[in-house]
Amino acid sequence: MRFRDLSIRQKLMALMMLTSSAALLLACVAFMTYESVTMRQQMARELSALAGIIGDNSTAALSFNDRKAAEETLATLGAKEQIVAAALYGADGALFARFLRGGVSPETVPAAPEDEGYRFQSDRLVLFRPVLMDRDRIGTVYVQSDLSLMVARLKRYIAIVIVVMAASTILALLLASRLQEVISGPIQELVETTRVVATGKNYAVRAVRRSRARSRSATAPWSRPERPSSCACGSARGSCSSRSPSSSSCAPWRPWPTRPPPSNSRCRPAWTRCAP
Repeated sequence: MRFRDLSIRQKLMALMMLTSSAALLLACVAFMTYESVTMRQQMARELSALAGIIGDNSTAALSFNDRKAAEETLATLGAKEQIVAAALYGADGALFARFLRGGVSPETVPAAPEDEGYRFQSDRLVLFRPVLMDRDRIGTVYVQSDLSLMVARLKRYIAIVIVVMAASTILALLLASRLQEVISGPIQELVETTRVVATGKNYAVRAVRRSRARSRSATAPWSRPERPSSCACGSARGSCSSRSPSSSSCAPWRPWPTRPPPSNSRCRPAWTRCAP
């Protein structure tokens, strides 16, 4: 069924639900976008802080060329489930030590350090940070993290959004079914009153006025008198004579819009006016 074929009640309910759902969906999309950007920035800060700790604990190992101590320092990253790989590079850029989680290929670790900073790739976050001692660069630390935490959090947010959307849709449906009566009720009553007047020729029927904001013309009495059988005006103002309604001296009959003619009219019923 097309939208234009729906009843007024159904159209009002559909418009209310579409409006509320669109507003809520827009708010949810904005919230998800903000959370996604915020989580990416938070992950980058946390990974940078973790790389700084590894670098500070590896200064002695790099200075004394102690690979075993460097590997033990990198092994502490195993407590972080999202850390996939890590490595230390010497001052000359050569690979000094590395850490790989089980099942990770050694080719995951670059052979040489890249530009300082972090960047997001398709399914991971990589970071390079220099290792300093007395403001001298003695090496570089590399840390790679997957995006499992961010993906899991986004999935939870999506589930929450779906639940909120479903609950809001049900609530909007209940409210729309009640609130639409405020608009559709008077319209349906007015339509029913019009049908009664049209079928029963009962022009005394009035529509019930529910609010002062409604137009007075909608609740005014129906005043459409029948066309008189005969009435004509003579040459003298106020005098009446019997003349056929079809006489050419009288203008076409017009019904009074809302009220009957003045009570002091000498020409009754005065539903026609005479040509000058």
